[in-house]
Amino acid sequence: MKIDYYYEYPVDDRVKGVVMEVLQNRVHYAGKYSEGLEQGIADLCGVKHGVAANSGSSSLLMILHALGIGPGDEVIIPANTYVANAECVIVRGARPVFADCTADTMNLDPAAFEAAITPRTKAVIAVHKYGHPVDMDPIVAIARRRGIKVIENGCHALGALYKGRRVGSLGDCGFFALSHKLLSVCGMGGVTVTDDKRLATLVTQLRHHGRHGLHEHEYEMNCVGYNMRINEMQAAIGCVQLPLLDSWNAQRRENAAVYTRLIREAGLPVTPPVAKDYASHVYLHYVVRVKESRDRLLPFMNANGVEAKCHYPIPLHQQGPIVEAVGRQGPFPDAERACAEVMSLPCDPNMNEEKMRAVVDTMRRFFA
Repeated sequence: MKIDYYYEYPVDDRVKGVVMEVLQNRVHYAGKYSEGLEQGIADLCGVKHGVAANSGSSSLLMILHALGIGPGDEVIIPANTYVANAECVIVRGARPVFADCTADTMNLDPAAFEAAITPRTKAVIAVHKYGHPVDMDPIVAIARRRGIKVIENGCHALGALYKGRRVGSLGDCGFFALSHKLLSVCGMGGVTVTDDKRLATLVTQLRHHGRHGLHEHEYEMNCVGYNMRINEMQAAIGCVQLPLLDSWNAQRRENAAVYTRLIREAGLPVTPPVAKDYASHVYLHYVVRVKESRDRLLPFMNANGVEAKCHYPIPLHQQGPIVEAVGRQGPFPDAERACAEVMSLPCDPNMNEEKMRAVVDTMRRFFA
């Protein structure tokens, strides 16, 4: 049995219908589906404004630009996350400052965040890794006290809840990636969400070469921006899928519970993921921790028909180009330990207990 990692999103008549509609109408961007996706995700998160873009990374870059972050500024980021978080800060001419994670959730440690603050700190990126929300109350309290903007990276966690509130609504703004994540637009996509009208307006302008359509001339700019608009066809597919998101996330939670039970029943020397009482985890990645043998187990899984992944094997402060750009930082022992131990198992809504038993049996054969 071959078990793939990524979810095959359904291509039904509704998806085909909106694709054909966009092709026939020849609206390539800024149409009703782009606006519908923006509003739909804003409504999901319980915020006033949504701004769609061509990727999550583009959304973050424009947020940093809109917040005025640039040379001489610092942005605090967890050390064990995806490289785009640091790249966008560096592209803006600012300096990413890394902070350690908690040992259990592997999310940003509030105490480490506070310790990393300097007079140059302008923002923190709270990354809801793997689908588990960051413990946001202490992060937000520290940030408010110190005059720091809170940016939520919800790329792994669209639809997740923190104490009953959707991620993306807890800080000054949030952003999501729609590229083969919890919601797929069959390509690249991203959305910024916020209650801040000024921020939303500026991000809207930035994504379209600094234009906002209020000038007398169509091509008159309001600021220097980018070409980061979402494609109307991709937005249309996202609009079809968005109503299914909560049911897909519920299925992921059920799958995670089955995995955890099977792993414990098998007595495997791996640690299942933690789900805190304050969090509704959505398990974009079902991440186990494997001490010492992860780098042998991972290729074994893939060689035996189970597509397993590692998110992420190298902490950001040990990535060569980042060290070259901003200098050496660390050590960050919990982040380094997490990067050495994590392994992601297939957990998409198409998984069933038979497949999950096959995954666990493959791990059992390795440890036998």
